[in-house]
Amino acid sequence: MRLTVKAASAIFLFTISVNLGCAQPGDDPQSFITDAKASAIASYNNLIKDQLAIFNGIEYVNYDLGYSGTPFFLDDYYVKGPVEYDGMIYRDIPLKYDIVENKVLVEYFNHLGHRKGLVLEYNKVSAFTYEDHQFVKVSAANPIGSLEEGFYDVLLDDEISIYASRKKQINKAVKNGQMRIKFDVLDQFFVELDHNTYKVNNKSSVLQLFEDRKKQLKQHIKANGLDLKRDFEPSLISVTQHYIKLGQDEGQ
Repeated sequence: MRLTVKAASAIFLFTISVNLGCAQPGDDPQSFITDAKASAIASYNNLIKDQLAIFNGIEYVNYDLGYSGTPFFLDDYYVKGPVEYDGMIYRDIPLKYDIVENKVLVEYFNHLGHRKGLVLEYNKVSAFTYEDHQFVKVSAANPIGSLEEGFYDVLLDDEISIYASRKKQINKAVKNGQMRIKFDVLDQFFVELDHNTYKVNNKSSVLQLFEDRKKQLKQHIKANGLDLKRDFEPSLISVTQHYIKLGQDEGQ
């Protein structure tokens, strides 16, 4: 039987309550609480180790304080989702994705009961979902057009597909005599069309790619108030979906 994180966490809390319930009159409360917590942590980690091989890896080292923003995709929070790891699909795993160092993290309790992050082994991760974003790994075993190896956010999976490479880089600058450090977003977008992949980054490149229906797409952009400069990602998806629909209508 495969143990979910939710079930393991419930067992963790239950173990603490059982151990506390075994306290005898005269016992030192603080000492007993510490022992109960240690016992529960040991039980939890044993369950995780035996049942979920995914909870193995190198402990994540946080960035130094003083940064503006986050190195993670979307935010700093762990969010439960599925991950395909070493050929197995695990569900409800608390994940987050460091897009500066390209590391997928899972949350766990260390031997002191502190919540920590474990870095999943890159070569064993095939796919994962964070929030509503599904990431797949492009590799020699799973090629997609001419995309370079790495994780890609699948924005559209249809006759024509759209992929986003999510990356950030550290930017250091001195302003008013003070060092300011922030994370700059370096997202890149790719369209897979007829088994080829094309990088797109503005309105011109999108319309050039869909040249055969350029007039209709311009009308769609105007009618729906799309802005491929300030709101590129959702606008790209909308334009591509409309291009697909135009082709389907023509084929009827």
